[in-house]
Amino acid sequence: MTLGDKRPSGPYIEMKSDNIEWRVKINVFIRKEKSFDADVLGQKLVGEVIIGSREGDWVKSANEEGYLAVERDGADFLEERVVTYEKIVSGNCHHAGLFPIEDQFTCRAAGFALGYFDAKVNLYSGSNKKPEGCYIFRGGLWVADNPSNQGNGAMEGREPICSSGSYPTTTTTTTGTTTSTESSTMTTATITTTTWGTPSLFCFLVMMRSTYEYGLVKEQVRRRVGIFSTCDEHAVFSQDAPFSLGRLSHGKGAEVKAQWFHKAKVGKSEDGTAGNALLFVHVFQAIKKDGRFRKLDWTIKADPDAVVLPERIRRHLGRVKEPFSYLVNCNKMNYKPPFPMIFGAFEAFARESLEKFLDHGGVEMCMRQLPYQRFGEDKFMGNCMRMLGSHEFDDFQVLADKRCLGANCKDGVAGAYHDFKGIPEWFKCWGEAMST
Repeated sequence: MTLGDKRPSGPYIEMKSDNIEWRVKINVFIRKEKSFDADVLGQKLVGEVIIGSREGDWVKSANEEGYLAVERDGADFLEERVVTYEKIVSGNCHHAGLFPIEDQFTCRAAGFALGYFDAKVNLYSGSNKKPEGCYIFRGGLWVADNPSNQGNGAMEGREPICSSGSYPTTTTTTTGTTTSTESSTMTTATITTTTWGTPSLFCFLVMMRSTYEYGLVKEQVRRRVGIFSTCDEHAVFSQDAPFSLGRLSHGKGAEVKAQWFHKAKVGKSEDGTAGNALLFVHVFQAIKKDGRFRKLDWTIKADPDAVVLPERIRRHLGRVKEPFSYLVNCNKMNYKPPFPMIFGAFEAFARESLEKFLDHGGVEMCMRQLPYQRFGEDKFMGNCMRMLGSHEFDDFQVLADKRCLGANCKDGVAGAYHDFKGIPEWFKCWGEAMST
């Protein structure tokens, strides 16, 4: 079947072929200059599509600052693809044998190719019915990103812009269509499945909007790094919520919103640290309400100033054989009590352990039997996990913490580095870790 087999007929169809896009084959860094020694500005993941122009062995991104290598030492990071953009006047993209364009940057490139030279692409996130993805309305470019618009086509002067190439989504969707000639109606069945990493990770952080954490987390969201890169699911919790932290991938991805949890007074622990055990009990109650932890192998808690590399974390946690487990990550005093222990900048709990803690009375038992008012959150969780019979998994290389044994961002081993509170130093560490 050719693209024209199902394309709606009409005199106003506009089409532009031979448009160049770049699909990511291997995760690739965005660098400030055309050099592998240049600063790392971000990262593109397998399956993402880049709009840009080739300059030698590099592609200059049209969507954001920086360059991406096409290949190195025989490994192809990017592959060129040629697509056709088309504006349709009836039906939806799938009916025309095409694909909707879901992001603002590709929408702008497609609109430009079709002669719509509007530098601004308007984003519609409301609940009113609109075409799926990119469309033209009164000469302006729009993207409707509400999932409820999936499958919607041309309507009320709004004309979708479609592509002959598909674009990445968070799910793999298979759609089958059947048509009844008697009623002239069409029914569509959609089956959606999600593929997780191995092991799968639900990553969250807790932040205060009134501190440096707000700007730091917003920048992590914008560049899609840390827990927002390749954790299978992520979440942000704050006593100040709800509020937005912006959109992933320089504004073209999904919006990240902080979730609220019940406030708690923070005192001083018996170790001289923050006595925040009750506060984090409230956080975990919010995680229970969120519910996503039940779908994934491990729940990861990271501080906002921890530089997190999910793929390395998977390598560390992939060695765990006992499903009812939790991570112990610091042995600063070489087994002299109270070490080894959990350092709270980075924590990991297997699904079975967290289910016992949240769903089967574990948190209530621990609060009855432990002096949680005198504990920091990490000490409380370590003692509670032992009380619940969870298996202690010792890994003293997964966290490189300045308060434990130091943080060398170039060690090529750790899955998290702590602490880097300023935006420049956080991203300097992230760039060093990703380049090692």
